[in-house]
Amino acid sequence: MSLASRCIVLTASLALVTSQVAADVIVVDASGGGETTNLPTAVALAASGDVLIVRAGNYASGVNGGSLGIVAKSLSIIADGAVTTGPISVRDLGQDDAVLLRGLRAIVNLNAVGPGLEVSNSAGQVWVEDCDLTGDDGFFTLTAFPGEPGALVSNSTHVAFARSLLRGGVGEDSFFPYAPLPSEGGPGLEVTNSSVSLHDCTVTGAAAGNFVGFAGAPGPGANGGAGISGNDADVYVSGNVIVGGPAGSGDELVPSSGFYRGGDAIELTGDASLRELIGNVLVGGAGGLDGTGTPGPHGVERDIPAGSQKVYLATARSFSVSGPTREGTSVTVNYQGKPNDLFAVYVALAPGAFPLNSAKGTWLLGSPLVASFVLGSADANGAYTLVAPLPDFGLGPDDAIILYEQVFALGTSDGKVLSAPSAHVIIDDSL
Repeated sequence: MSLASRCIVLTASLALVTSQVAADVIVVDASGGGETTNLPTAVALAASGDVLIVRAGNYASGVNGGSLGIVAKSLSIIADGAVTTGPISVRDLGQDDAVLLRGLRAIVNLNAVGPGLEVSNSAGQVWVEDCDLTGDDGFFTLTAFPGEPGALVSNSTHVAFARSLLRGGVGEDSFFPYAPLPSEGGPGLEVTNSSVSLHDCTVTGAAAGNFVGFAGAPGPGANGGAGISGNDADVYVSGNVIVGGPAGSGDELVPSSGFYRGGDAIELTGDASLRELIGNVLVGGAGGLDGTGTPGPHGVERDIPAGSQKVYLATARSFSVSGPTREGTSVTVNYQGKPNDLFAVYVALAPGAFPLNSAKGTWLLGSPLVASFVLGSADANGAYTLVAPLPDFGLGPDDAIILYEQVFALGTSDGKVLSAPSAHVIIDDSL
């Protein structure tokens, strides 16, 4: 199929659904060019189904450190430039709710505590793309508290992460007499009683705190944070770099048991499941040094229950759609797989999540499915790029279209493989 033909197919597919999926838009601009300058207020007041287009700026300020709370509603928050927010929480989503976060850098400053992103008690779908999530560092009061996870997911149906950075908070050093022991580094991602998928992400457990000695009282170094820590968790990983954090050091001549241990890359307990494509880079954290200069145990690649792992004999396929895209401009589609891959793009109006028995990977598109077409074949390096013009759909400044997309790689030596997902956000050319 020629480039022109592919563009026509793509445009026609979008045109068929434009009138059905247009959502209301709120423009947030820290410099005053939008409808509001206050992102937390916009999130709180937005109606279910709204789309927040957030222009470049630092929104991580205020009494609660710019914290964003999404409660029991569908919402899309899309960065239009470099956007920094406070910590983000998503909770109590209903089965039909969906939250899309794209291009956000979430930090925890002095006016907030906790993980960069927390998803809890949610039956709906959460989609996190091109985000940078960092947990709060450890601190001490009457004891040393551990670093927080970059992202924390609990009691939730599914969270999909694509091309995102997840970093735990650094553990706290001991401080006699207030914190006699140092604290552990935070995991990059912590999952409890939930399902998650990670595509092309970098997930890093944090360094632990060190024992800062005082006369006559030697002590141990704390344990490093796991890259991914889970209990009763279903975890799917494809094309990621997952690293455990280094342990802290102490000054004991005879090291205490249970300390000085580097973080595991993936650490799962309970009724856990780990599904993975080959090619993820897993690195355990270094052990901490005791008082003799001897390192503690190095973290391992996987510390998981026996029988919980399933490996798909295929390598990851990367896929991304640029955005947000304005009418009358061009959208860029990038694919990276194996040489001469033939692949098809599928488009849906909502996210979903379930493994496909007929393919290797996790299907992340919901219902209804509105388009599917063979986009092309990869070159000798496994790469493919398409720059497609978008027409004017007649959207107004208060309208947006969101399409959830994923590639099905066909006819390859790996068999049928599902790619990373990407959300295509289309807005009016006046925005």
